[in-house]
Amino acid sequence: MTRFIAADGPPVEVGRYRDLLRMLPVADPLTARAGPLRADIEAHEPVLRRLVRDRLDIKSPLEFQFMYVGHDSVNQRLIIRYFARAATAREIAGWQAQLVYSLPSLRPVHAYVQAVPLE
Repeated sequence: MTRFIAADGPPVEVGRYRDLLRMLPVADPLTARAGPLRADIEAHEPVLRRLVRDRLDIKSPLEFQFMYVGHDSVNQRLIIRYFARAATAREIAGWQAQLVYSLPSLRPVHAYVQAVPLE
């Protein structure tokens, strides 16, 4: 996880993953492969907060929850999404972080952070 904040780390952009992805069920083998990545992310949640706070003006506390593992089969990417709910949902529901890893190496290649509007 700390690779995302390294000086020579992968790019982190405001926005969302733009390519097509499929959310994976819990029983999928790729979901199991994402287990160690999730453990690392959750052990370094302050890094996740920093990725978001460095790019978005946020005054609320950020408590991220795992949402899903996604797979982009065309680009061979694994996407892990985390979401933090807004304390008071007036304009936005919260903030998301999508961490993108290459397959099969599981090397971090990109991250996206975004405010998620209320629907």
